[in-house]
Amino acid sequence: MPITAEIAIRDSLPKGPKQARHEADQNGWTLEEWRVLPTLLGKPGAVYFDKHSGKLIFVADGLGSAKAAVKFDPKKLKKGTMNWVVSAFRVSDEAVAGAVKGGEWDIVQ
Repeated sequence: MPITAEIAIRDSLPKGPKQARHEADQNGWTLEEWRVLPTLLGKPGAVYFDKHSGKLIFVADGLGSAKAAVKFDPKKLKKGTMNWVVSAFRVSDEAVAGAVKGGEWDIVQ
């Protein structure tokens, strides 16, 4: 378990290879959206557990018509370390509902 509720992000994430993949898929965040990440995480609408990847996914309103999805990887936490964002992307209500209905995501909160 981490020793803090603090959430950190590596400088390379908003401009690295994952971001490029999300941009190619038309669901990447803009730099302005990355800047409001703390606000989005402060009031997630729901939290899911991705059964395939083992990651937690916080989903919040705040990206226009899309929702903000932020992934954390609790498996990679070392004792006493911070919570690191591993990915962030836009997601539709339909995609969230499909992941839950299809058994890919379990509702945590």
